[in-house]
Amino acid sequence: MMLASEPFDASQPPGLRERKKAEARAAIIRSALELFRKRGYGSVTIDEIAERAGVGRRTYFRYFPTKEAVVLDRRVTQLERFRLALDEAPESAPILDVLRQSFVLIAEDYRANRDRIQAERMLFRSSPDLAARDLAIDREFEQVIAKTVMARSGRSAAAQRGARFFAAAAMGVVRVLIDEWAEEEGSLDLVKIGNPAFDALEALLVEPVPAAARPATAPRKSNAPGSRGASK
Repeated sequence: MMLASEPFDASQPPGLRERKKAEARAAIIRSALELFRKRGYGSVTIDEIAERAGVGRRTYFRYFPTKEAVVLDRRVTQLERFRLALDEAPESAPILDVLRQSFVLIAEDYRANRDRIQAERMLFRSSPDLAARDLAIDREFEQVIAKTVMARSGRSAAAQRGARFFAAAAMGVVRVLIDEWAEEEGSLDLVKIGNPAFDALEALLVEPVPAAARPATAPRKSNAPGSRGASK
């Protein structure tokens, strides 16, 4: 017999139950960010967040396993949406086109959650632990990109290295765009400023030539005094 994770109320239609869950989750996130902004991340307890949100401690843990998870919830969701978009992209599609389309998902998130994202970024700057976790999520984005490139380019050492180079460059572009967006207090259109940035990335990227395929070059002779190739 399966045990329900929470009481089942047959009097409520499924749509209403799901809506109440979403409302409780949103209330926890909103209450946490408000308290963090007023008092600082380290000074707020889970019990205080739950009380402000109007839920019990058990309800809090039903949605979030830790205090950190509340702050990182949006980023984790964003990562999973990004991963799914890349997984579902046709293998025949050029990788830069896939990234452009996937970046639109990120841009939509930033447009819809501007105030929340600005609050999160302040928390990342104030807490080394949160900053480290945020950076780790960035690395996961990079790994997702590299894995997608490897699926198209092969598993040789050169291909894997090239995929990691590409992923690092792509995430560098995204970081610059988001930093610029934040500096302008979220007033910029990420898609609009992202298009020329990805154009520049495309212009810079050159497929690496395996070492075995490169033409051999003769060593240069040195004319420095005392060298073997110097004129006598």
